[in-house]
Amino acid sequence: MSHEKKTHQEENLQAIEGALTKSEQFIERYQKLLIYGFSAVVVIIGLFFGYKKLIAEPRAEKALAQMAAAQNYFEQGNYKMALEGSATDAGFAKIVDEYGSTTAGNIANFYAGICELNLGQYQKALDYLNDYTTDHLVFGPLAEGAKGDAYVELKQLDKAADAYMKAAKLSDNNFTAPQFLFKAAAVYEEQGKWKDALSNYENVKDNYPQSAEATDVDKYITRAKLNTNE
Repeated sequence: MSHEKKTHQEENLQAIEGALTKSEQFIERYQKLLIYGFSAVVVIIGLFFGYKKLIAEPRAEKALAQMAAAQNYFEQGNYKMALEGSATDAGFAKIVDEYGSTTAGNIANFYAGICELNLGQYQKALDYLNDYTTDHLVFGPLAEGAKGDAYVELKQLDKAADAYMKAAKLSDNNFTAPQFLFKAAAVYEEQGKWKDALSNYENVKDNYPQSAEATDVDKYITRAKLNTNE
């Protein structure tokens, strides 16, 4: 081994030893603080899992149990009872208030929003739907589409079109995507944005030819083209 290489290795070892010495000094100086800090982390982790097991999980189960009656009213089209509940059963609004931090409480936001939408309370519908979070392939697009419906009723057409377009992008299938594209196109027509409407109709024709909307999409394309050329 050359003298130069040996010297370089010795310097590296000295540097490592120096670093270790500094670490040992740090640990020795702050040993109590490090122990207390580590203990605090252990306690926090313990509290988290304790909360999850003893409080969160039972709350979630209770919320799910209470949702059954509200969902039954919802399926019957009794949106007022589904939302407000009865003397014996909790409605979606109460479930959101009491169990909003649980999965069931989050889902209740979606149902409560749809109930408010059907009851003509459009801003309340948006409040619930905006609090609903999901990456579900069905409920996500439906929630965005419902927001679009609420915005239309509130005459907030730009937001309505944005919501419908987002819903269409989230649901790339022959059933819901064309519906949302058509709804957005209707809003564009209302705003006189015929090029945007035309783009949506052509999107349906080109990408969703098997959909129900594609059956007579040509007449919408023709109308949009005529208005675009004016």
